[in-house]
Amino acid sequence: MTTTNLPDFADVFRRAAEVIRRNGWTQETLSAADPVRGDVPAECAVCADGALRLVITGAPEGQSPVAHEAERAFIALVQMSGDPRQIPMDVIATWNDAPERTADEVIAAFETAAVAVAAGRLMAGRVFVPEWTRIADRRWALRVGDVLWSLDLREDVDPAGWYLAGPGRFTQSVWVARHLAGACDVGTRTIREYIAAESGGAA
Repeated sequence: MTTTNLPDFADVFRRAAEVIRRNGWTQETLSAADPVRGDVPAECAVCADGALRLVITGAPEGQSPVAHEAERAFIALVQMSGDPRQIPMDVIATWNDAPERTADEVIAAFETAAVAVAAGRLMAGRVFVPEWTRIADRRWALRVGDVLWSLDLREDVDPAGWYLAGPGRFTQSVWVARHLAGACDVGTRTIREYIAAESGGAA
């Protein structure tokens, strides 16, 4: 699978939240600046897209490949699923301009997205949401893309405990922890490291 190595956008999203908190928020336009009045665009209310562009390029209407990646990554994180590369460029405007949208909601979305990036949920060009689901008494599963990982409780081997099974070297399950809580934590971290390694170090 081809992947895109995305930058770490945690700081970008935090700064975008601060821009809207400081300048104000608008809809239907990147910036509320009025050239006739001599407004400075960087000091005027902006939409979500304008805030990202301002942080990355220095102008609410600035263009750059990184800004476009940030827009897609932000919406993917808001949706908590999907591949940012497959999200159309106008989706962030549609989301921002929804009649029910509020400035507080946009700020909260940016801050939540920043936390998600810091937690490693945006990896190898995809959104990674580590949620284990119980599928049997002794088995929990986590699907990442097309890959299904599992944690299996085995008491017939030494050491007894929870074993992680998945692709590659994990075809032969690997012991991760004695108790389920620790197994979920270690398992998630191990999967994250495996995805990063497989994608050439993107994390």
